[in-house]
Amino acid sequence: MDLIEKSAQIKDLVEQVKLDPLRDETKIFKAIVDLLEDIATDVKKLNVKCSENGEIIDELDESLARVEDIVYGCERANCGCCGDEENVSYKALCPNCENVIYLDDDMIAGSEIVCSNCGEELSFNLKDDM
Repeated sequence: MDLIEKSAQIKDLVEQVKLDPLRDETKIFKAIVDLLEDIATDVKKLNVKCSENGEIIDELDESLARVEDIVYGCERANCGCCGDEENVSYKALCPNCENVIYLDDDMIAGSEIVCSNCGEELSFNLKDDM
């Protein structure tokens, strides 16, 4: 039972009691019931809007991922940011955003590594005996 149904049930209960319409208490009960109906309707509208916004956010997230791929030159194969497990030698955690970064030997040999999530320039001190 949702809020609108519950508020309608309360309204029916108040009407069944057959209160004197001229008494102040009756007016208060009816005002409270009207308020409950309005709140229930508004909550339902908010839930619908939140659901719609969630779908929009998911679409924007997917679009942003495509833009990041273009900006960072990600081709989803041997890129080091997507977790292509065949060529990954190391996994690292960005200290800035805690994003997992997948590194291969060529990336580590390069002069700089940039987090694909936050853009933080990273450096690693790896020993030769690893």
